[in-house]
Amino acid sequence: MPRLEDIEKFSKSLLSLGSEPSVLARWGEELETEVAADDGSSPELESLLQEFPQDSDQAPPDADDLDFDIAEDFPTDDSADLADITADDSDDGSADEFLQDFAASMEDSEAPADESAAEPSEPPQADFDDVDSFDLPEDFDSFDFADLGADAEDTEDAEDAESDFADTLDTLDAEPAEPAEPAELDEPAEPAELGEMDEAAEPAEPAEPGADLAFDPGEFEIDDEVDEISLDAEEFDVADVPADEDDFAGADFDSSGFEGADFEAADEEFGAEGADDLLEVDEFSLGDFGAEFGVAEEEPAEADEDDLNPALAISDAPPESIDASGPDVELSDEEFAALQRSLAGLPLNVKMAAEEIIGDNNASSGEIEKLVRQLVRGEAPKAIAATAGRILGKQLRLPKGYEKRTGSDYEAERSSIGYQLRHYVWPVLRLVASVALIVALLGFLGYNYLWQPLHARGIYLSGLEHLAEERYAVANERFAQAETFWRARRWFYRYAEAFVDQRQYGLAVQKYDQLLQHWPQDERGILDYARLESQILGNYARAEELLQRLLDEDIHHYDALLAAGDNYMEWALSEPERYEDARASYARLIGRYGDSDELLMRMLHYFIRTDDWAEVQHLKRVFEADQRAEIDPLIYAELGGYLLDNNQPADVFDILMRSNARAEELDQLVPEVHYHFARYYRMVDNPIDEARALRNSRLFLESVEPLNRRRLGMLVDTYGRLAHYHYERDEFIDAEELYRSAIRRYEDARARNLLQPAPQFGRVYAGLGNIHYYVERNWEQALERYQQAETNGYRSREMSYRQGFVHYRAQRWEQALDQFFNAAEGHTTNPPLLLATANALYHSGSLYPAEGYYAELLDEKYRRRARIDTLLLDEEPEHRALIEYLIRGQNNLGVAYLGIARRETSPEMRRRAMEHLQASQELAVNYRRDPQTGARAETVNLSYLNLRDILYPLDEFDAQIYNAIPEDFSDLDF
Repeated sequence: MPRLEDIEKFSKSLLSLGSEPSVLARWGEELETEVAADDGSSPELESLLQEFPQDSDQAPPDADDLDFDIAEDFPTDDSADLADITADDSDDGSADEFLQDFAASMEDSEAPADESAAEPSEPPQADFDDVDSFDLPEDFDSFDFADLGADAEDTEDAEDAESDFADTLDTLDAEPAEPAEPAELDEPAEPAELGEMDEAAEPAEPAEPGADLAFDPGEFEIDDEVDEISLDAEEFDVADVPADEDDFAGADFDSSGFEGADFEAADEEFGAEGADDLLEVDEFSLGDFGAEFGVAEEEPAEADEDDLNPALAISDAPPESIDASGPDVELSDEEFAALQRSLAGLPLNVKMAAEEIIGDNNASSGEIEKLVRQLVRGEAPKAIAATAGRILGKQLRLPKGYEKRTGSDYEAERSSIGYQLRHYVWPVLRLVASVALIVALLGFLGYNYLWQPLHARGIYLSGLEHLAEERYAVANERFAQAETFWRARRWFYRYAEAFVDQRQYGLAVQKYDQLLQHWPQDERGILDYARLESQILGNYARAEELLQRLLDEDIHHYDALLAAGDNYMEWALSEPERYEDARASYARLIGRYGDSDELLMRMLHYFIRTDDWAEVQHLKRVFEADQRAEIDPLIYAELGGYLLDNNQPADVFDILMRSNARAEELDQLVPEVHYHFARYYRMVDNPIDEARALRNSRLFLESVEPLNRRRLGMLVDTYGRLAHYHYERDEFIDAEELYRSAIRRYEDARARNLLQPAPQFGRVYAGLGNIHYYVERNWEQALERYQQAETNGYRSREMSYRQGFVHYRAQRWEQALDQFFNAAEGHTTNPPLLLATANALYHSGSLYPAEGYYAELLDEKYRRRARIDTLLLDEEPEHRALIEYLIRGQNNLGVAYLGIARRETSPEMRRRAMEHLQASQELAVNYRRDPQTGARAETVNLSYLNLRDILYPLDEFDAQIYNAIPEDFSDLDF
């Protein structure tokens, strides 16, 4: 049993620890001094009610006035025996020792309480007859047992407390009670657990009069959560909280017996808070206190595992080792003031935990020192909470707004302009600014990256529609309009490709130039532009300049080097020295990337163009030996054409078939395959397959437009070959249409400098000229086509003869002679050509040359006649043609001699003239008889008339020759 001096010393130590005097001084209040009670009270009751203020001037009320009914507040078991309870530990001094040890451990650096304080007098013993009127003081339940150093797990201290309380009740019992059976205590209650005192159990009817005072220790348990509540003067000032008189007033409670100074002081200090309100800390609420100061009560968060078991949230790492044997904490006045300020600024739960640790008798001095030093240094609440939580073994959460201030300070701050701006104006401005910023950002992004691209896309597509309808100016206007909204590379590509499809190559070039102005190093744009300049426009220098941009960035750029080599290959068709540049490009690629099938194919192409037969044969064998090699169908088809050019058709069919299979595998259209198939079938004299191959070639070539130089040439030649096929079958309308199509495509390519004159293109003009010559008999138009054919490099003896024939008919003898000489190509024995040349010479006045050609013609025909045993004029056209040449030749030679004789007055020439004229007359009379009757023809032949002119000259008659000449070399008729 502690002495009164120990209790007073402990009270003063606890008072100094809570800094209640300084807090009350700041609030303008004074600390109420407790007056010791009379010595008549029992020591056990003083120990129980040690925190209750007492006044020595007032005597305790009479026991008769008390309405003490302990059973109403402490439910007891029917078998409890108060005598047995009080007899167990009536002389135990554990409580006394506990308080002494606790008071010694809680001494701080402040001066101890005044030793000269008056000793409280023992209250006089009084007999309480009416124990039913007794009730616990209102502040009993608020007694902080944690400050007494009680351990929640120390059941021995709990039994000591029960024993002391039983002794006290025993002294209050005025009447002797019959002994009762020992009370059956369920479990020893822990002193710190008071959570169940808010629920008063229904008292059982006492079996004996003293059973009503039986005490159940289980009802005196303090809830663990009470550890987080501190009732010191700073935290809970009863002066600011109005007392509720009805909180603990029982139905039979008579306050007349408790009007002493002791209980009045207790009421003034602690108010009338009920035990239930203080112990139910889980349901602790500010009520409408927060609403009064503008603090909204937060909704309770859903409990998680950390909340249900805070020990789980504590770090698994072992806590720092703390020397529990360290010295007591000694603080200076400044440090103590700093500690008080730190405590005042801590959140409620952290502050309560810190006070609990400092006031806990079980905490080591090392732990206390560490926490105190943190408070003195004014460390962050988070660090203090971590330290306190580690010591207590639970997690301490910092509330959002943990700044603590008095009501007046809060109201003063609340009325300030800064507070209004922070809490009312700034949140609104921040919300408005945030919304405005988000709206502006969304508007900016939507306008620039959604609306503008979509709007521009519609304008771009509209321009493409105009372009497809050949309204090119409108299409460019739409493009420029859309470009102001959204400029994208892909639209430059699409417009340029569309212009190429429409053969508007100049507009396509403009688009590529615009693209490279905005993106100078655009790889796709440069490659496509170079391909257009090289393969379609034939501007090889410009293509080389474009590709050099990429090669300047990377000298080994694969696509650029490959395109450069292909450009040089096309360029070499007009400038053969460029073949070496192509070879150098391909060689650089092979040296850098190895001899892949693609690069070997390029080298094969180079050897074909340079007519390197040995290298072509070598690579041909390489690819024939490796059937899995990835061949280029275009170059492999050109290999077949190269073999046809060299009259080596043996392997052409297999080569073209493999090339066609590879093209189908790659889903490519390779017209070269069918073009060379047509050439192959013509060489093997298969006109049906030739026509089919020509039709396929035409179809594929028209499908892969725009065409490069070689393919344009193939298309023109395909038109010519197919037209010739129809011409040979007398399908002159189809033939003429194809010839005209070929000429149109060729002249268009010539205007764009894509094709150069070549014999196969001149043949097209000659073919159309033949239609004019043989079918339409439009001699002058035919002559024009023949001349165009010669201009483009096509020449033939037959065409020259036909040109001479046209001039001969037009009596342009000199021109006719030129063409006849061209047709003869030197010495000739062709009868039509000899006759035509001789006649032209005669009309031009060249009688001696004409005489020579006539003589040559007659010699040739008589040699022919000598080889014929029997003439069959009606059965063999050649035989009749032979006789006709003899008749005409003899007559014309005689007229030539007659002209020489008259010019030179030479009788010899006159004699020869008459001799040849007579031979012509005899042949005409003998071979121009009626085939049915054999009678002579009634028509007088020309040789007879010429002979009469010699014998009987007339001024109005001149000797005549047979002017008619054959239309063609092969004609037998005149």
